[in-house]
Amino acid sequence: MAQRIELEWKGKSYVIREEQAFALGEELEDIVTITELAAMGDKPKFYKLSRAYAAIITFAGGHATPAEVHGAIMDGVKAGESAGADVVMTVVNTLISILMDGAPDGDDAEAGGTDPNRDAPSSVTAMSGQSAA
Repeated sequence: MAQRIELEWKGKSYVIREEQAFALGEELEDIVTITELAAMGDKPKFYKLSRAYAAIITFAGGHATPAEVHGAIMDGVKAGESAGADVVMTVVNTLISILMDGAPDGDDAEAGGTDPNRDAPSSVTAMSGQSAA
C-alpha cells in the first residue's frame, strides 16, 4: 500500500493520502519517469522538475504553477550551493517517494519479504515558494 506523503508549499501543509498515490504517480509519469529522474544525476532538468512538483502541489489541493516552483528552485540555487541542493533534493525525494511506491527494498526483493515500516508516513522537507531576498 502507498505511503502518506506530506509536503509544504508557501507555508501551507498538504497531504497526499495513500489511496491517492497511484493516481498521482500515473499523472507524474506523463511528466517524468523514474528512469529519467535517475538519468539526471548531477544535471537536474529544472523545468521538468518544476512541472512535476507543481503537479504534486496541485494534486494535493494547493496551487502552484511550474513557473512558481522554478522560481523557488532558482532562488535556492542563487542563495548558494547548499540551499539550491536542498530545494532540488526536496523535489527529487518527493518524486521518488511517489514513483517508487510499491517497489521492494533491495533486501526485501532478495528475501521476498516486506518492509515493516511500510505504513509509516513519508515526510518531505518544505519548499517555501517565496523569494530568498
